[in-house]
Amino acid sequence: MLGENPPKVVWTIPVNFVSANYPSFNRTTPDVWLTGGEDFVTVPYVSDNDWIIANKKQTGYYRVNYDEKNWNLIKKALLGDHNKIDVLNRAQIIDDTFMLARSRQLAYDIPISIGLYLKQEKDYVAFYPFYRAIGYLDNILYSTNGRDKLKEYVNNVLQDTYKQLHFNENVNDKHTDKLNRINVLNWICKMDHADCRSTCLDKFRAWKDRKAIIPVNLQLSVFCGAMRVGSKHDHSTLHKAAKELKLDDRDLRSAMITSLGCSENEEILHSYLNSALEKDAVFGPDLVFPSVYTGGGVGVQAVLNLLLKQGKFEKLQQRSENIEDLLNGIASRISGDNQFEQLTRLSVTHDKSLFKRALEIAKTNKEWFSANGPALLEALDKANGSTLLTNIFILTIVSAATSIFYY
Repeated sequence: MLGENPPKVVWTIPVNFVSANYPSFNRTTPDVWLTGGEDFVTVPYVSDNDWIIANKKQTGYYRVNYDEKNWNLIKKALLGDHNKIDVLNRAQIIDDTFMLARSRQLAYDIPISIGLYLKQEKDYVAFYPFYRAIGYLDNILYSTNGRDKLKEYVNNVLQDTYKQLHFNENVNDKHTDKLNRINVLNWICKMDHADCRSTCLDKFRAWKDRKAIIPVNLQLSVFCGAMRVGSKHDHSTLHKAAKELKLDDRDLRSAMITSLGCSENEEILHSYLNSALEKDAVFGPDLVFPSVYTGGGVGVQAVLNLLLKQGKFEKLQQRSENIEDLLNGIASRISGDNQFEQLTRLSVTHDKSLFKRALEIAKTNKEWFSANGPALLEALDKANGSTLLTNIFILTIVSAATSIFYY
């Protein structure tokens, strides 16, 4: 046992640097070692207006934070010629800025404005942390009036990449191009992109009428995009096709089940959810309910509205093998007062112990949004208005108590 006074652990951290004057990313051996005894270390040969990036090619397992001046210099470099910065560090910059902002160690206008450089990006490696970051923001903004700002921002960032990749796979596509296409289609369709949604619906209906084949890689993207704007008939057609699949068609069946939850028509979603509560349901609630509440803000609201109806929660309890996981999943998409109040009402009228963790998750989301939401939404407004920020320069290795200055 560590006791009441656990020993202080100091890690020795290898750090390397690259700057605008010496933009060589290939040598990744340490330039300095942080041993815990330094107040600061000096980085030579860097002028006042040079950007500096630590942790070349992400060779060290830590995040890096800078002061505002250096972040703006990095942003300027990315918006100018992003290829001068190694792709692994471009990915690091996106990942670090969004995660530091999420943990309240950086203002949100930094990652949001830096993210605009991705309009010029081609490499999936740099896009990947962006998709993860907006996944978190989308969850947080699901039940708030700020989600429209996120939609505008994501569509702005991904529009050119969507036009470049679109739906047609090319024989010269790299594997990373295929991965990027899947993610771009998923996100831009989710963010109400009209052309993406209408194209998905056209492709789905052609597939339904046996006039076209949807590539395996794009089945989830196309089905989901189609269901967002599809009719009751489109939804029932896909539902029927999923039920009739052979058991060994697991991937296609999974894509169909997930896509059925993408509808943004609450009446359609209620019919789908109710089908999972039937005794002879082909797809039970542990498959159907997550597909709905992860499909979008309409899905979260549809689940809550259904469970507040008399007898529905009891049926879910009977059919689900792990109802607490379902409740936690719903709660992770709640950050607004109205939906939190609905979840609380459910807990009052049922076994409160089932809701303990879910209420904690939803409360944490609410508190996070209350503290960070205004700044996040302001940053999105600025980015959507193409107002780039300008402004200081000290580098901090996160979790290390050492600052690094330059001259």
